[in-house]
Amino acid sequence: MLDIPIISWVATAPDLNDRDEYTTLSRTLGPFSKMGSFLVEVMKLYNWRRVVIISSNYLQYKDATAAITGVFLDNNITIAYQWTYDGKSLCFAMFRFSHLRRFVSVIYFINSKQDRRRFMLKAFDLGMCDGEYVFYAIDMLPDESVANLWPLWKVGDDRDDDARRAFEAVFHVSTLVEVSKLYENPRNVAPSTAEFRSAVSWRAFTS
Repeated sequence: MLDIPIISWVATAPDLNDRDEYTTLSRTLGPFSKMGSFLVEVMKLYNWRRVVIISSNYLQYKDATAAITGVFLDNNITIAYQWTYDGKSLCFAMFRFSHLRRFVSVIYFINSKQDRRRFMLKAFDLGMCDGEYVFYAIDMLPDESVANLWPLWKVGDDRDDDARRAFEAVFHVSTLVEVSKLYENPRNVAPSTAEFRSAVSWRAFTS
């Protein structure tokens, strides 16, 4: 590479983590491997060792899946089942989803919000939203609707109420989103909290 500074807003490929190769690259949005490291800490907290990953192969979802999967494997997290689908195989992925219950109770979605809602409605129909299963949804980019707690389940159809109830079982993990003026002054934030927020923001949506 040329020996000049390169600043990228979003550069998601895991290969760009190689600081020996990309010595002058800076990203204003952190790599997805940082999100994976945070998720590993959550897994350790609850003594979870096995996960299922359902992901889209579209652009940044593919990069995020590769980065997070790599971190899981490096930390001895077993991926009991992984399914990557494209637009043509979404229906088949939905069919396969009904067979996941026997594998594990922790399920990660790395896909669009529209697809996520479809899968969660399927989970609701299968009785998987009663607390026995935990769902994590990976949000690719800081999103104003996430910061404002916009109801991601709501699209205006006859299944909005079911979707709302299904999403009570979902934790959303995203890159940093500043949601309070408290964080405009670093002195207001304890070091451990600041370090945590530098990697991801994590919140559960129940409404």
